[in-house]
Amino acid sequence: MAVPYTFGSATTSIPLSQLDSNFATPITLGNTAIQLGNTVTTLNNMTFANVTVSSGTVNSSNVTSALFQSSGNYTVEYQLIAGGGGGSASVGGGGGGGVTQGALSVTVSTGYTVTIGAGGGGSSIGGNTSLTGATTAVGGGAGGSGAVGGAGGTGGGNQDSGAPSARVPPTTAGQGCAGGNGTTSTTAGGGGGGAGSVGGDGSSSSGYGGMGGSGILGLDGIFVSGGGGSSGVNGIAYGGNGGGGNGGKSGVSSSVAGTANTGGGGGGGYATAGASGGSGKAIIRYFGAQRGTGGTISSVGGWTYHVFTASGTFTA
Repeated sequence: MAVPYTFGSATTSIPLSQLDSNFATPITLGNTAIQLGNTVTTLNNMTFANVTVSSGTVNSSNVTSALFQSSGNYTVEYQLIAGGGGGSASVGGGGGGGVTQGALSVTVSTGYTVTIGAGGGGSSIGGNTSLTGATTAVGGGAGGSGAVGGAGGTGGGNQDSGAPSARVPPTTAGQGCAGGNGTTSTTAGGGGGGAGSVGGDGSSSSGYGGMGGSGILGLDGIFVSGGGGSSGVNGIAYGGNGGGGNGGKSGVSSSVAGTANTGGGGGGGYATAGASGGSGKAIIRYFGAQRGTGGTISSVGGWTYHVFTASGTFTA
């Protein structure tokens, strides 16, 4: 509210009554009128930017959107995608890398090590992806060969591929799905398991391999951890969405590797080499302006993202 009198150009004495009128005129903050000498404990309709509360208690009510961050700890969300397993030269597709997700309290100026798992070579399990203080994502299982699962099925791989006559389950519960069943009568492999669904079964009637299991949508909006497609005596199968590679067959096409930084499983081959799995990645995000460093940093929808496609350090 404007004062009734101004004295910027006064050349004579100023009447006390005019000064009293000015002092009696309240100022307005937001929609709250404040009288000189009065104490006000509530202000309405105020917008604050870059405010630091160093002590005391902050109470809020009827807040449409607010973010209060302390100067010490804060909480981030993370999603870790392990490296995908390699497809087998004996038809089984590689499993997609394991996926873990959760919340982690971090301390300002503290470094947190991020390790990105590599994709497994042909018939090899993928590498683990880890973040200090978080649940490690376990590498995808290797493509199966013969009548049993490959190394991933027995040696700690996660979303394991199919093998002739054997559905191989994940070795770490909650990180992905099993590989598909293979067949023995027509040599058609099962597809690698994905984070979202099991690998497809090989078909004994058609002699085609099973498709890779589907992946899931990552925190950064990109599908990850699709299973690798398999192959069979009569034809190949596609990999799952989320970077899974297609199967291959001699004289038709080569097996396709899992897509880098998706944790997709590699395609299995029939009379041709199995393909490697795709490398993993790590996603760290928190609401509000950038506070940490490390990885590729972006801001979307009010969130700050740190995406690691190679090993490094997140500093809170």
